[in-house]
Amino acid sequence: MTTMSPSRSPRRRMQPAERVAQIAATAEEVALSEGLAAITVRSVAGRMGVAPSLVAHYVPSMDELVTATFDRVARREISAMSALLERAATPLEQLRLLVGVVAAPDREDVPLWSDAWSLARRNTSLAAAARDCLDAWQGVASSIVAAGRASGAFPSGDPEHVGLVLFALIDATNAYSRVAYRTDAERSALIRTAVASALGLAPGAL
Repeated sequence: MTTMSPSRSPRRRMQPAERVAQIAATAEEVALSEGLAAITVRSVAGRMGVAPSLVAHYVPSMDELVTATFDRVARREISAMSALLERAATPLEQLRLLVGVVAAPDREDVPLWSDAWSLARRNTSLAAAARDCLDAWQGVASSIVAAGRASGAFPSGDPEHVGLVLFALIDATNAYSRVAYRTDAERSALIRTAVASALGLAPGAL
C-alpha cells in the first residue's frame, strides 16, 4: 500500500508593502547585530532567505536603506526617552535621568551612531538624518534646561548651549568607550561635572 504524503500549501506571495516592511525589519536586525556598514543586498537577502535580486528590486538604493534604518532606531530611542522623562517630577530629576540613560555605553543606538559618523562622509542622506536626530536629542535636553531655568532649579545656563555641550560630551565619551579610553566612571563624571558647572550647580548635583 502506498502512503501518500500530505500536499503542501503553496507559499503565499507577499504584497509589496509587506515585502518592504520585511526588508526594513531585516535591515534593522543586521544593523543592531553587525553594524550599519553590514547592511548590504546580500546580507539582508541572506537573513530573509531570498535572492539578492528580490531585495534589489524593492530597495534600489542601499544608502537610503541604511539611512532609514539609522533614523528609525535613533528616533525610537528619542521617543522612548521622552516617554521616560514624563515620569520625572522636576527638571533636575529629568536631567539626571537623561544623562544617566544617554551616557550609558550599552545604549542600543550607540554603535549605530559610531557607524553613522563614518558612513555619513559618503552618504549625504545619512548625514542629514544624523543632523536631524542630533537636533531632536538636543531639543529634549534644551527643553529640560529651559524649564529648570524658569523654575529657578538651575541658577544659570543657556538652554541651547547646554544641550549642545551635553551631546558633544556624550558623543565624545561614547567614542572613548569604543576604544576603552578611561573608565565608565571617569567618562560619566566628565559629562556630569561639565553640565552641572554650565548650569551653576554643585559638581555632584547630577
